[in-house]
Amino acid sequence: MARSTTLDNTSDGYVLDYLPLRKLGSGDLADSLPDSDARRVVNCRAIAESLLSEGPLSEEMHQRAIQALGDEGKALPGITVPQQGSPLFLHGNLAETLADAGLLDLVCARFSVRADKWSVDRLRDDLKEHEQHDALANWLSTLVGRVQRGLSIGKYQFIVTNSPPDEATDSPRSGPASACITELLQFDTKDGDIIWADDRFITSYLRRDGAPIIGIVEILDGLLAKQAIDSSTY
Repeated sequence: MARSTTLDNTSDGYVLDYLPLRKLGSGDLADSLPDSDARRVVNCRAIAESLLSEGPLSEEMHQRAIQALGDEGKALPGITVPQQGSPLFLHGNLAETLADAGLLDLVCARFSVRADKWSVDRLRDDLKEHEQHDALANWLSTLVGRVQRGLSIGKYQFIVTNSPPDEATDSPRSGPASACITELLQFDTKDGDIIWADDRFITSYLRRDGAPIIGIVEILDGLLAKQAIDSSTY
């Protein structure tokens, strides 16, 4: 069975697929389709040709899109150039392929684009994941900026230790997180020092050389007691 969408015989639309069609699983070339069906199966290059011949792509924009399409931009003999305004059925990651080539918005404007539910749900999941990554990146950027400002005005200070840096940089235990924990365990404590660490190994101890070890729960308790946050925030 070829990897393509089956259209009703009365449909005037086109199926966008990878050409030449191949069999599912084996990757072997699929059997030839009847001419009436073959003319309605197009590839990304055919879409680019339609956007060039009927607009709005210029020659320069067309060439850039062809290059961006890579293998999907190769011209194949006998491929129908779809008429704009017709239904165009997408599936798989072909919407992303068009987007990477800068064609997706134009295709949606010039064709009646349709996609199967699986493809739409997958794209929505990818978009949600991308938005979450952006939100995390923005949060980290804000945090880094806050720490940098705090260091510049003396609100925050670096921990000074007398221990030499770990020379085993290739060790699985090396890295920023391990270095941070090591500094918390080795710096010289003084009266009034409190160690805040949300690491289960460190918080399994109550004190380190007289300095109490606390976690986020104790921090929130203190903020609530000082009325720096309300109970709903807590």
